[in-house]
Amino acid sequence: MLFFPQMHIRNREFGKAIGSLEEAVKGCPEAGEALLLLGKLHEQQAAHHRGRREVVKAADQVLRVVKYRTRKE
Repeated sequence: MLFFPQMHIRNREFGKAIGSLEEAVKGCPEAGEALLLLGKLHEQQAAHHRGRREVVKAADQVLRVVKYRTRKE
């Protein structure tokens, strides 16, 4: 899921990376890693309030996964 966004980042094509990540998140809104990367890119591209929102979404997803795994143990 992150192959193309990471490729775009390596090529310094940040707009394309953000577009790829937004498509990935639409297909899987619980994709914590994609949300986190999307948030970091938005922050780097000076879209600070939107970047923070994506980072918060990613953190929420990580907490859900931790809680789920803790319940199973």
